[in-house]
Amino acid sequence: MKLPKKRLILPSLPYHYDGLEPITSSAALKIHYTKHHAGYVKKFNGMIKKGGSRADLEFNYSGHVLHTRFWDSFTPYITEPGPKTMKAIKDPGFFISKLVDTAMNIKGSGWAVAALSKGKVIIVPIANHDLRNIAYLIPLVVLDAWEHSYYADYANKKKEYFNSIVDLINWDTVESSL
Repeated sequence: MKLPKKRLILPSLPYHYDGLEPITSSAALKIHYTKHHAGYVKKFNGMIKKGGSRADLEFNYSGHVLHTRFWDSFTPYITEPGPKTMKAIKDPGFFISKLVDTAMNIKGSGWAVAALSKGKVIIVPIANHDLRNIAYLIPLVVLDAWEHSYYADYANKKKEYFNSIVDLINWDTVESSL
């Protein structure tokens, strides 16, 4: 994985903290963004300045990359799959079911990622923030399966969270990525 040599910048959220309510509370989203995502950016930048192991740099950089795409994967507005999306995924219900099942089957912490690979949409699990084996993919939807993404609002009911958050998929982002 190629790492940047310059400092990362925490991107602005594409919506307000309350933008994904009632699926994700304002308080939970604010902590997720300002503590978790911002924490990966801060740690990466500190390691660039003072030095850090390649594994730690990759972990924090990947956490930043995945969170950035996660924020863009969802929207407070109702969107529908566009024509390129429908051609690529064929059945939105099956696509969403497979995305949720992938997230549910992650052991420990990780991500479920729907991505474009050689013109085909695939859904893959990612352990922790390990992007090394999927760096060649174009992410379409990134679903955070770390406890910090759902526990404040859903406790141990992560499937309920996954089934709810997918209702907010930003199909416009998916369409523009195809």
